[in-house]
Amino acid sequence: MESQSQKMMHFFISHGLLSDDQLKIIFEEKTNSIKQLDQIGYELNFYTKDDCLKLKAKFYDLDYIDLEQYIKDGVISKSFQKYNDILSRLSAVVYDEEDQSLFIAVEDPLDIVVKDKVREAIHKCFSKTIKMYFAFGNIDKWLSIQQIQKSVPNFEKNEIIEELNSFIEKAIDYNASDIHIMPDEKITCLYFRIHGKLVLQKTWHKKFEARLLSRLKILSGLDIAQNRIPQSGRYTFKCHNRFVDLRVSTHPTIYGEKLAIRVLDTHKVRHDLEFLGFYGENLKILQQCLGQKQGLIILSGATGSGKTTTLYACLDYLNKKNLNIMTLEDPVESCLGYASQMEISQNVGYVDGIRSILRQDPDVILVGEIRDEDTAKMAFRASMTGHLVLSTIHAQGLAGISARLDDLGIKQPMIKEFVLCSIYQDLQPRYHEECHKNGCLDCFGTGIIGRELKFQLEANIL
Repeated sequence: MESQSQKMMHFFISHGLLSDDQLKIIFEEKTNSIKQLDQIGYELNFYTKDDCLKLKAKFYDLDYIDLEQYIKDGVISKSFQKYNDILSRLSAVVYDEEDQSLFIAVEDPLDIVVKDKVREAIHKCFSKTIKMYFAFGNIDKWLSIQQIQKSVPNFEKNEIIEELNSFIEKAIDYNASDIHIMPDEKITCLYFRIHGKLVLQKTWHKKFEARLLSRLKILSGLDIAQNRIPQSGRYTFKCHNRFVDLRVSTHPTIYGEKLAIRVLDTHKVRHDLEFLGFYGENLKILQQCLGQKQGLIILSGATGSGKTTTLYACLDYLNKKNLNIMTLEDPVESCLGYASQMEISQNVGYVDGIRSILRQDPDVILVGEIRDEDTAKMAFRASMTGHLVLSTIHAQGLAGISARLDDLGIKQPMIKEFVLCSIYQDLQPRYHEECHKNGCLDCFGTGIIGRELKFQLEANIL
């Protein structure tokens, strides 16, 4: 007899979300996994989380709420914190209130135990009617924004391990993009980059630094005996029942090694053009460019302005068209199940990588960055021979893109003929009005509650 989970997967097939072959793969993976069938399918990139949740709610005849939209719109009310303080450990949040009713989003409304605990927790303290909804979104993200999800204490005896786990969990909860460990003459400082700003978190005695860096180097596969040359590595950190990719790099300074960690929490990144901020006529123009069989779409912007996220969103849009998508990146920031991704190395750079990809019958090629003349010429050659090429370039503003390509040996007539559109983008702060931009606990002391995409787009196909 089929379980409810198996019936749901066949329901997915009947609604076109899944194929029979894909379901066989999911069942095969399930033999060695304790994960739910729908989660396995999502992790195999057979469907998006949004599509999965919509159909799952439909299968169980449940109402759902899009928490991502609430987060995006900034509808975060402090008045709910008194409820959410007692619900945070149950993976449930109050997101709205009406008269005597509380609207609560839970990860799994079919979990009777959780539902009972939620009711018990609320009714013990408040006289409110409860209405539960399926959490169409990321509850962890909601909780971390309100600063009510506390890191689970780590009871490992080693002080270094405890300290390391603690500040990495904190960085993930704060949505920090980077962690910096900066040595000084007598102390070492810990900074998080939050919404583009470096925010001091902690200081340690100088003696603590060497042991901390050694631990990070071991985890990242770096040489702990080498501290006079830059090194880079990576490792995966488990936080709140999910895995976060950490890219670690070291750099020698006069006071010792400086260490930077790029936090790549792909669970919090949504590769969707509209969600990122493309809308109206600009979205139509970009989609029209993405619909071309050949040509070049090129992005520019400052470091950390979200260029890679925009490129991934473009690829996600193209994924619906059964195309052979291949990428060259430095490094790969997010694993895309529908694309063949490759990291460049000392042995294989962008030029050799593009040359190799052209032998693989690609429809779409993502080139991480056009940084030299040879790469520029190879990218244009690919865009001239029946391939859609997406890439980035460092330039000063939208007008600077064409000038930079000209510096790299690409003549203006060729630019006008084969560049489908140019985009210059930036992430601008959304200031926290409640603290008058001065910084408070809710905005982690930055005066900023988020950043929004601002861009200029110029198309040559109209």
